[in-house]
Amino acid sequence: MLLAFLIVSCALVVGLWLYDTCRLGVSKSCLNHFWFFSLLWIIYFPFRGVLIDQGIISLQVSRDWRESELIISLLVAFLFWVSAFFGYLSLTGSNQHFIAKREVAVKYPGIKVLVLVSLAWVFLFGRVIQDGVFVPFQGNEQNEMRTGGGHVFLFSELYLNAFFSYVCIIWIYKRRPAKDNVFWIVVLAVLITSLVMTVALASRRIISMTIFVLAVCYILRRRRGVALAPALILSSIFMAPLLQTLRYTDPYLFLSEDISVSKIILSAFVMRNFLTSLSSSFEGIDHLAAFLEKADFNQIVFGVDGGVAWVFNFFLGAVPRALWTSKPEIYGSISEQKFLYPWMYENGSATTTLPSSFVVDFMFGMGFFVGIFFAFFLGRLLKILYFKLWSNDENYAGKSISIFVLANIFNIVRSGTGFTQPLIIFLISSAIILGPRRIYAEVKEMVEIVLGLKCCKVEGDVKDLALNSG
Repeated sequence: MLLAFLIVSCALVVGLWLYDTCRLGVSKSCLNHFWFFSLLWIIYFPFRGVLIDQGIISLQVSRDWRESELIISLLVAFLFWVSAFFGYLSLTGSNQHFIAKREVAVKYPGIKVLVLVSLAWVFLFGRVIQDGVFVPFQGNEQNEMRTGGGHVFLFSELYLNAFFSYVCIIWIYKRRPAKDNVFWIVVLAVLITSLVMTVALASRRIISMTIFVLAVCYILRRRRGVALAPALILSSIFMAPLLQTLRYTDPYLFLSEDISVSKIILSAFVMRNFLTSLSSSFEGIDHLAAFLEKADFNQIVFGVDGGVAWVFNFFLGAVPRALWTSKPEIYGSISEQKFLYPWMYENGSATTTLPSSFVVDFMFGMGFFVGIFFAFFLGRLLKILYFKLWSNDENYAGKSISIFVLANIFNIVRSGTGFTQPLIIFLISSAIILGPRRIYAEVKEMVEIVLGLKCCKVEGDVKDLALNSG
């Protein structure tokens, strides 16, 4: 039954994607926020469900799930995907205004990024490189140090988020980046810093997002990517096992003569290790099954905490403890994890974070029906971001936000409103590069469009795209 569900869901999503591909081309259908979201939905729910049911993978939360429990969870997850799909379709070309928008050039964007890169190295020498020895974070160390010191870790993240806005400026500029010496200096500095930071923070997303954003902007500048676009999307998923291996590998092993680098890399592609690592990167169905088992009828229908976790994810979580000394240690998405697995917190903080998926997050606040509406508006947001990505508008803020979300779609699927935490950091970084007025105006416009208070504004060749995609 689970395998049949996987086959049917794959056929449905792939069929709809191919329909869009025939009309819009491979590049536009691959670099489409909603279809990327749908691909990840398949992996998080139907695909992982089959792997769990067949005992092919090892779970971080050890539990033998019955097939009936997984099937019910899949049906619930499918309803949320359908709601998001209808939200995506709800933005049609019939109510769009098509206008041209040209931006004033941003001054010294490359210099600003390099300043933030230098701050990232200040963080490395202050927290990671001790007495000349590189000591990356292990286990729960990073989470513990972020408690009360999260503002220090901002230095490790601002530079990469600012880079998203920077490459959008270079993409929109008509000059060729190959002739821009500052561009190559910035790219080299960001790549080196991201590689070091990946190992230091044991976070594979850092280097992968750096490469991802460069590839996306290359495709958008060329306005084609028949081979590169699908390869980029698939590699962002299937390279997870290799990056997972590098994430937890002692960097000094690569300097050892006793251990082959090739063996370290190939160990990631042992079949069971590969599937377990791939699946653990995209957890969803088991957390949803745990929620449906843990929650009573009223909690499923009306929610668990009345939206308190959402408030922390959207705003309160970003308030520094220096300003709010009584700020709870467990809030937002972490409180959802504690609800699902309270035994992980019996002896203090959990040693790992397990984002519960957008389905659980949307239901956790105010229940199933409000969660379905959230999914609908999420679909609308993904459509807007898609318009902005492929529009000919010279809209730095809109395009940088669009690319950032595209590179972080997995965060939306795995954590729902928990994604707002990295989004806030990104908006701060973008405000440094582009100016706060641009960012505020763009966010305000997107919110109004999602809620139906304002028509979406796109221009150029996206006009036909907008008319057809609905």
